[in-house]
Amino acid sequence: MKTFFDAVVSIPAPFNMVVMIVVVVFGCWMFCEFVKQLRIFACHRQELALKRELAEHGMNGSEIEQIISATSPYAMRDAEAEAEATVAVHSVQAAQA
Repeated sequence: MKTFFDAVVSIPAPFNMVVMIVVVVFGCWMFCEFVKQLRIFACHRQELALKRELAEHGMNGSEIEQIISATSPYAMRDAEAEAEATVAVHSVQAAQA
C-alpha cells in the first residue's frame, strides 16, 4: 500500500489527483455494493423467517406466497425463491405430522 501511495505521489501534480479521485470513487463504490449485499441478505433472512412462522401457523404454500408477494417488492422473483418456500412449507408440515 505504501508503494502505491509513493507511486501516486511521484506522479506530477494534476495527474496524481485524477488517480486519487478514481481510487476514492472505486472504494466508495465497493463499500456501497458491500452494504447493498448485506441489506439483501438481511431482507432474505427476514422473509424466510416470516415464511417459516406462517407455515407453523398452518398456512399452505399458496397463502404464504400471496402474503409474501403483498409485503415484499422482491418476493418470488425467481424459481429459486419459490422452491425455497415450497421446501420450507413441506419441511414444517412434515415436522408437524
